[in-house]
Amino acid sequence: MIFGIESTYPSNGKLTNGYRLFDWVMRKQDVPRFWLRGITGEYGVTREEMAFLKANGCRTALVLNGLTERIVSQNGAVPEAQRALEALRRLRVPSFSEIALFVRFAPNWSMNHNWMLSFAYTLCENGYIPGFIGNTDSSKRFCFDRECGHYKHASEADSRFGALFGATEPESDAPPESWTPFCPSDFTQSDMSLWETGGRVVCGDVCANVVYVRDEAICKHFL
Repeated sequence: MIFGIESTYPSNGKLTNGYRLFDWVMRKQDVPRFWLRGITGEYGVTREEMAFLKANGCRTALVLNGLTERIVSQNGAVPEAQRALEALRRLRVPSFSEIALFVRFAPNWSMNHNWMLSFAYTLCENGYIPGFIGNTDSSKRFCFDRECGHYKHASEADSRFGALFGATEPESDAPPESWTPFCPSDFTQSDMSLWETGGRVVCGDVCANVVYVRDEAICKHFL
């Protein structure tokens, strides 16, 4: 397993304690090998931040932020996929590079596998890899489990569009000893690429979330 971080706040941003967030994570946890960052909005990742991460031996994993439950429960994702492509071009993320772009579904959201398929198809047409992170504890919320299954069966002829899947359960404050994330019913644990364990690194109002990826093969889809 490979240790990483997800945050809304920039990794190179200064904290109230005088540390940069990246340095504070190293002090409190470990050296992150990758960092999930949103690609749009006020705190969206910049080319300067990506260069900072690269200089510190850390890859940038990209997330499409700014989504809502209403959006992801629709049948088509073309507007959101086009917005994502425009943001990737602004960041100069090369097309046909198999770089991943993740969508994170909030734990209580309903989503539509047709939206997921539309998003994945549009990304793949431009040489990117789709990723989906959602609530993988079906006892709490079954929708992600069900829609992932529909997505898998509907896209088998297209090899799932190469999609990566991320788990949010089970939660653990301590680093897990083995790769045991919960997974949708039609998947196995080895199908899961990321695992957000619920661990936190906090300073004031800034929170960085602990994430693991399964192995080095996943990291090749990060910048």
